[in-house]
Amino acid sequence: CAQFFIELVDQWPQLECGVQSVTEFLQYFFVSFVPGMMGCMLKESFDDQDAMQHRNVREMGVIFSLIKQKCSPNEFEQKVVRDIILGYNCPANIISGFLQASNSDQMESCLKALLHALKHT
Repeated sequence: CAQFFIELVDQWPQLECGVQSVTEFLQYFFVSFVPGMMGCMLKESFDDQDAMQHRNVREMGVIFSLIKQKCSPNEFEQKVVRDIILGYNCPANIISGFLQASNSDQMESCLKALLHALKHT
């Protein structure tokens, strides 16, 4: 599922939120897909050490990185950080990490830190 979104997001040269098809995709992405994936990863049964489940974390890192590249910085901060990440009440250093991350590996590290912080508190 995540691979599909990677391919889809990567095909757009720039996400312009005024375009209706892109706006509808982004609404689904930010309102349903990302919160759904985050909810799955935050379940007690989700083990990011498992190869298949670790792949989900890695792929979400790629997706977040692509979205950050394709959207304006303000839009990424609003749609991902404020509307999604802040809702989990994670530590400020993790929020800062998402804002400063410049590639998929850094996004993956932020996701792992977020999962660890929320599952071990």
